Amino acid sequence: MPKTKTINLLPQEEFDVSTLGRILKWAMGTFRIIVIVTEMIVMTAFLSRFWLDAQNSDLNDAIAIKTAQISAQSDFEKQFRILQHKLSIFKTLTDSPQASIAKLLNGMKNEKSLKTVDLGSLSTSENDAAFTVFSVNIGY
Repeated sequence: MPKTKTINLLPQEEFDVSTLGRILKWAMGTFRIIVIVTEMIVMTAFLSRFWLDAQNSDLNDAIAIKTAQISAQSDFEKQFRILQHKLSIFKTLTDSPQASIAKLLNGMKNEKSLKTVDLGSLSTSENDAAFTVFSVNIGY
């Protein structure tokens, strides 16, 4: 069996002894470590990409579902807000019926075509206590 020879182009004896040789040996070892650390960072970033993509997809699905729910409820929300507005107007009117009657009489008194405006009678309805019955005497 023939013997194989290895050839080292950088002689060890002179390489370790010289300043340039020691600097080159240190630089090669340091850069090797830097390359390994960089490769580990790149592989970690590459592998974390799959996890981030899965999270992004889940969030997009959740947004699409919630958007559909909101758009499905929009008609109900509009009707609800209109009803709330009507109820608030009704509440202000029913809280002070005497004030509403007084405003009506005041408006009629300010009318120049009417000479006299007087409140004849004022009572609650016999059938429903929510209704107010009143009569107004107007003179032309």
